[in-house]
Amino acid sequence: MHKNYKKSFRNSAHRTYTLSTTITHGVIALISKRLLLILQVGATYIGTVVGAGFASGQEIVQFFTMFGSKGLLGIILTGLLFGWLGIKILLISHRINATSYQDLVRYVCGDSLGSAFNLCIAVFLLGGLCVMLAGTGSICFFYLSLPYNLGVLVTVILSGLIVLYGIRAIMLANSIVVPLLTLTAFAVSYMSLLHHGIPQNLLLIAVNQHAFTSSWLLSALLYTAYNMTLALTLLSPMGGAIKDRQALLWGGMIGGAGLGILAFMLVLVTLTHYPASILEELPMLFITKDQGPYIIVSYIIVLWAEMLTTAIASLYGLAQTVNRLTGLDYNYVVLVSAGIAVIGSQWGFGQLISLLYPLFGFISLIFLATLALAKK
Repeated sequence: MHKNYKKSFRNSAHRTYTLSTTITHGVIALISKRLLLILQVGATYIGTVVGAGFASGQEIVQFFTMFGSKGLLGIILTGLLFGWLGIKILLISHRINATSYQDLVRYVCGDSLGSAFNLCIAVFLLGGLCVMLAGTGSICFFYLSLPYNLGVLVTVILSGLIVLYGIRAIMLANSIVVPLLTLTAFAVSYMSLLHHGIPQNLLLIAVNQHAFTSSWLLSALLYTAYNMTLALTLLSPMGGAIKDRQALLWGGMIGGAGLGILAFMLVLVTLTHYPASILEELPMLFITKDQGPYIIVSYIIVLWAEMLTTAIASLYGLAQTVNRLTGLDYNYVVLVSAGIAVIGSQWGFGQLISLLYPLFGFISLIFLATLALAKK
């Protein structure tokens, strides 16, 4: 009987151990799956915002560096808003099961204002796509001594192919590109600050007389407004498609924090090279030219990849909008939209950013206000 008791005890202990091991492995698998999802959400958020203008430094110069030391205040405010508003978009989209950004806009703004704003966003997306293509053209022409339109055509073809595969392919592309950009941008910024140091007059740099507005606060709000509007194209369908609310919450936090920190570093570096940095078409590539061929080649590759991810987001959102409004075949809309963007990209990178982005920002302030007041 004693032997039977010992055998029974061993069997019971074995079953308990097996159950415990199964539960442990299940918990680890669940945590790993959630962590991967969190990182994908954060990376997609960063990749959507960090496009040609951001990663090249052109947007940073226009909206922050031009305001001197006050640009640092502006970028801190922008980073906080990126985190807060990005999470709101993801969680609201999750709650209403949004399938596209149009669902979120109508929910936040109402049917009448929402329909009008959706049309505006379609125009924004087309303009944003033109800017991304122009950015790749500028890289080819100014830094690789290749034809301008070679960069434009390669980027638009790859964008179209990835867009046709849908949101999961876009998330995968961002999860690969964004870590590379973040590491490279930090490396370039660190090496620049290490080599040149932080100027003693950093906190005394005045507002440049050629800034498009005299208010650093307005500039920061405009920058946030149009970037959040363009980010809707991926954040909304992603929030609706992902069922894990906690993954969306933490992914939004990581995305917002990553954008804020990265943008702050770029403002700091471009202020260190002020006023030369504000005269360049691609300021960050100008800054890397003294850091050796490996650094500048690495940054060119990553910068092009970031332009590609934002071009993808713009084309995806534009094709969705036109498809819904007109009922035209989605693949046909992608092809026509890409062709129009190629034509628009001929205006040039710097000129498109200085003209379109402030205009987008003023119109997007309406949506930014309604989004800020909306309940999660």
